[in-house]
Amino acid sequence: MDKDNEMFMPIEDEDLPFGDDEGYEDMDDVVTLYDEDGAGFDFQLLDMIPYEGENYAVLYPLDEEEDDGSLVILKAIPSDDDSEEETFVGTDDEEALAAVYALFKELHAEDYDFAD
Repeated sequence: MDKDNEMFMPIEDEDLPFGDDEGYEDMDDVVTLYDEDGAGFDFQLLDMIPYEGENYAVLYPLDEEEDDGSLVILKAIPSDDDSEEETFVGTDDEEALAAVYALFKELHAEDYDFAD
């Protein structure tokens, strides 16, 4: 997966709401994202954070072989049709990514032990 347009932030794995990633396939808030080659990657959707008129998804990768506790922040783009589905895309706006991460940390200060 191309990590150039994603924001990775550290979080302690044991503080995730679902514990370890065993059996995560049964959870409602798991999303599968596909790269340009069609490879699928599963993520736990931790929160949707609104920032300056845009929505950002804060995701925890479930498929990582080496779990470093990083989070992924992607911009949510509404679907063109009438469905409620959204498309998640990377963004180069580092200011927005840092602000979204700061908001996530503020909202979830009691839920997670942030490593930074």
